[in-house]
Amino acid sequence: MIRSNILEPEFNILFPYQTFPWRLEFDKTVCHFECEEHLQKYLDRYKLKAKDYKVLNRDGKSLKSSQKHKKSVQSKPRKSSNGSTSAVRKRKPRVDSTGNITSNARSKRCVKKERLLIALTQIENVVTLLEDNEWKNYLYNHLSPVKYELERQITNLNVYEETNKTRD
Repeated sequence: MIRSNILEPEFNILFPYQTFPWRLEFDKTVCHFECEEHLQKYLDRYKLKAKDYKVLNRDGKSLKSSQKHKKSVQSKPRKSSNGSTSAVRKRKPRVDSTGNITSNARSKRCVKKERLLIALTQIENVVTLLEDNEWKNYLYNHLSPVKYELERQITNLNVYEETNKTRD
């Protein structure tokens, strides 16, 4: 069922994106949000006051205002079960057969790349599973940014590896 106000031209100007029903206006800035949680996170992050902004929802919902600012974290030494305090231990560097200190940064990059490739494969598997789903377009809209972000990170790792190879 299509609501009548969706067909009005003014409605399409205020909410030009189908998947972003929340609109935030402050100063000369307009932001669109996918869900109320993202909107609230933005408001909390920039500590905007209710008098400084205007929130609209395509479906006419009102914003449930909640100020949740993170408390400052204080570092305290932890006590173990035996009553002693624990300290952070640094890892010892690896030493190869010639006595040089080796870095496991390269292996970490490989692990990161493998994880990114596995995640990309999983996204593609989800897409194939959703081929017959009646809401596949909605779901694809949410999967697409994840897919392209994974591809971007893989490309960045490849470029980083190539520049390090040419330097050596």
